[in-house]
Amino acid sequence: MKSISRYLVVLLLLVMVNIAFAQSSAKKYPLIKLAFDKEDVTVLPDGNFSGKAIMLLDCIAHKVPFKYEIYSVDWVKAQYLFKMGNFNILPFVSKNDARDKYAVFSEPVFSENFVLVFSKVRNREENLATDIKKLVSLINRKNYKVAVKYGSAEHLYLTNLGIYNVIASNSLAEMTSLLLNGGVNLFVEVLDEVTRYEKAHNIEFTKRFLTKIPKGFYINKDFLNHYPDFLSKFNNSLRMCNRIK
Repeated sequence: MKSISRYLVVLLLLVMVNIAFAQSSAKKYPLIKLAFDKEDVTVLPDGNFSGKAIMLLDCIAHKVPFKYEIYSVDWVKAQYLFKMGNFNILPFVSKNDARDKYAVFSEPVFSENFVLVFSKVRNREENLATDIKKLVSLINRKNYKVAVKYGSAEHLYLTNLGIYNVIASNSLAEMTSLLLNGGVNLFVEVLDEVTRYEKAHNIEFTKRFLTKIPKGFYINKDFLNHYPDFLSKFNNSLRMCNRIK
């Protein structure tokens, strides 16, 4: 009887220690603010957010652990406020040199395929331009207008490629209208987005693969300076959660 009592006491102490450890770990980090592009999340009637991105974030936050608050913000504004330090994490964005100056990129979550979209195959020369440098040279030589969503990863990619005549647009629908009505010759978009649009509107484009871009989380350097162990814990948790189907 005494041995059973001692066992129960030890078990109770272990439970209390684990609870205390979990609570102290959760209190280690302040409330973390994330800026989501308002087009990337679904807002439920009760004001909460849903989607695969939120499920992954929930899993990571539980394992690190930390508490967080989501803000659904216009994409251009979200990037600016993140740079200014108003948000700690910018989720599901592409890696680029500009953001590397004030934030650290996590391990990649997934990759996106960028495609060049035509309304039709315009000529044989374009089909043969499989090399990116040759394709850029062709586009610039013919002075083609290329539409892209303003402030997007695709926009930065085109700028870095050195394409001269880039037309900033607000949406895929607007780019499609420009393309079909002769306002632009081509546009660049994420393949999955184009495929969904084609199915929804019963339309078919000619597409040419451009590149594959990794997407992940950017974490503000100022935050990491105060909590230097956060990045490794975040990446370890991301790795585990990303394997969960």
